[in-house]
Amino acid sequence: MKKIILSTAAMVLMFPSPASAAAICQGSVAHVYIYATGSVHIIGSWRNTLTQICNVKEEWKGVDTQTCFAWFSALSNANVENQQVSVYYGGLDQSECATIPHYGNAPAPVYVSLAQ
Repeated sequence: MKKIILSTAAMVLMFPSPASAAAICQGSVAHVYIYATGSVHIIGSWRNTLTQICNVKEEWKGVDTQTCFAWFSALSNANVENQQVSVYYGGLDQSECATIPHYGNAPAPVYVSLAQ
């Protein structure tokens, strides 16, 4: 029985699950909003609707406030300078960038960066 359990565990680790996919959503940021509640939303060209990325007042989906302030600053600058950004999401497929849940239902990004 122990061998069967170990064999099954090894098989599970050998084949990646669909949840291990990742998406890099890249494009311009049309707007960066910060609400009175502290939630930071953007309108990225890949989604074209309000998508929450973090909260400056409290941890949101594992993103702390210091990281949120840094992301807010980078995204605001990208908006003003008309620069491209990349927002990386774990657990999504690349094709899902256009259909990421909007507002506070969005998953938290793993990272935000300026794109080349």
